[in-house]
Amino acid sequence: MKSVRVQPADKTTLLVDVVCDCGGNWLANKANGEASFKHPIELGSGETILVCGHCQNEYSIQAQNDHIHVSNKS
Repeated sequence: MKSVRVQPADKTTLLVDVVCDCGGNWLANKANGEASFKHPIELGSGETILVCGHCQNEYSIQAQNDHIHVSNKS
């Protein structure tokens, strides 16, 4: 991934924006198909998978109580 931006939405939700290696930043949530620049991620909610609409790279996001993990699954 080229970059990740994280901002708090409230005490339990983060807004996560991932820019793919290909430059795409309009990724879709694999579970529900919602495409967005910023994805709401609940702390402690488990794994969220984002998919790039351009190249189909997948990124895993895991938000724990005090930190976040973002990794390329492709």
